[in-house]
Amino acid sequence: MSTLTICSWNINGIRAAIKTGDLQNWLTTTAPDIVGMQEVKAVPEQVEDLWAALGYRGHWHTAERAGYSGALLLTKVAPLSVKLGLGIDHFDSEGRVIEAEFPEFTLITAYFPNAGRGLDRMTYKLDFYKAFLDRVDELRASGKSVVFMGDFNVAHNEV
Repeated sequence: MSTLTICSWNINGIRAAIKTGDLQNWLTTTAPDIVGMQEVKAVPEQVEDLWAALGYRGHWHTAERAGYSGALLLTKVAPLSVKLGLGIDHFDSEGRVIEAEFPEFTLITAYFPNAGRGLDRMTYKLDFYKAFLDRVDELRASGKSVVFMGDFNVAHNEV
């Protein structure tokens, strides 16, 4: 197996990063083989596919709610398969997980929910964590190596 460069970026709005040139500059100077982005807050139709010129293919998992959440996986190396979500509608509607199978490993990029102010989504968050861990355990039990990355929203204090 050759060496791959894998990067994760909570981009917090891909349209702004494109507008400022930050995304293009970063992809050009860093040139990772695989990039997992979280909190893209857009759908493919809202942005120019500028990464195609750099050799990337994009795989989107968008949220049903406009301008919210979302994940994007950019790959120079073609995955064997791509799966969007965890297979649970109330999580998948928020566009949080992309799973890509490669010959030597399965890669998951995920944007984990936060609990919200007043912890109003704590149950949702913990249920998501359990479903995510169940999926990772399922992959590992089948003999797969798993690489996961993302924004885990686990800060114990507000920053």
